[in-house]
Amino acid sequence: GQRSSSWQVIVADLALILFLTTLAGLARAEETGSGNAHARFAEAQLIYRPAAGVPKFSDWLEESAPDPRMQVTIYVTFEGSPKTSAYGTGIEMLGEAQRNGYEARLIVARGGPAETYAVIAFDQAGAD
Repeated sequence: GQRSSSWQVIVADLALILFLTTLAGLARAEETGSGNAHARFAEAQLIYRPAAGVPKFSDWLEESAPDPRMQVTIYVTFEGSPKTSAYGTGIEMLGEAQRNGYEARLIVARGGPAETYAVIAFDQAGAD
């Protein structure tokens, strides 16, 4: 009857309110420029992870023809205190990307396993 279906309407109303509140919060975060920085990064077109048997980074970049709309992002992650060698590797990769005609940026962050990798995507800096 009427009484047994009223709880479904209440749950639907609450779900709609939650959705609208979340949507308004996301819109406000975009306007102020706050929020997750990774949300402004485009989906990766190519990913490079140094490993045994993998071409050198400079060779890999030469094989992928630079497109003026593409940007290379080098990520360096570490656990505990940062390792100078990780920074050095990131800086070297940044220089290689720039020498090969790419806009490039370096992101260094604590957390997760220690690794260095590069991503090529259509997300130029300042293209917001």
